[in-house]
Amino acid sequence: MTSDPLIFGHDPTPGVVSVHADQRGQAWIWRRVGGEVRLERDTFRPWLFARDLRDLEHLGSRLVWNDDTAAFSVRSLNGPEGSLRYLLTARDGQILRQEVLRGESKRKGRRISGLREISGYYGAGPIEQ
Repeated sequence: MTSDPLIFGHDPTPGVVSVHADQRGQAWIWRRVGGEVRLERDTFRPWLFARDLRDLEHLGSRLVWNDDTAAFSVRSLNGPEGSLRYLLTARDGQILRQEVLRGESKRKGRRISGLREISGYYGAGPIEQ
């Protein structure tokens, strides 16, 4: 068996049978260990890429730069103006998305109910994350 991460993944955890994850940052991993399948629980920091930070200005000091222990964190990425230049992470991805929608709704003066209604963001599903 090869160890090419493009084929076999970047996580060396052996025996993974199945994974389920949710927007809140909870993951359930079923692994084959010996002759049985075991369930393990873990957490991760859900993320979004963003073009700018306008929709999160209302968070004020709750949006912290480069601190993956904060409720909401942002990192600057290299890239040209107008590209997805920020990585947003949160303890709870569902709340992060709600805060983005709240900020966009306030800015536009109308209710925005989903990220698909706005541009300037990209986020993979929780299992891909």
